[in-house]
Amino acid sequence: MHRLTFMALIATLSSNAFADWNKLHSSSDGFETVYIDNQSILRKNQGVIISCLVDFNRHQQIEESSNPMFYKSISKQFEFDCKKAQYRMIAYNYYSDSMGKGHIIIGDSNLDNAAWQLVNAHSFESDIWRVACDKK
Repeated sequence: MHRLTFMALIATLSSNAFADWNKLHSSSDGFETVYIDNQSILRKNQGVIISCLVDFNRHQQIEESSNPMFYKSISKQFEFDCKKAQYRMIAYNYYSDSMGKGHIIIGDSNLDNAAWQLVNAHSFESDIWRVACDKK
């Protein structure tokens, strides 16, 4: 299973330029827009792996860094357990430019052991869960 997840992860995160980003929603103030890549959906057992992109209208600063580092978009890969309504982020990359372009500021693609979290009804993860798991 880890090999399948790893292969899907590499293919997804390395191909942002080829992703078919579909707008999921924008914040009411236009600060951020969330996209999903329908082509990245990988179904396995009772779960789904899917990629999303959060695009900001202006540069953001990574707070934990002692060196100022700025990004304009984040690609994330989530694994959802559709039956249990749980998710975990299994990879992410922060990009210097919009829509996953520019250089990677920081990232991690080794989060297979991340803890599962319940899908909060009022989160963007719930919007992604509904699409990924075919929930209405």
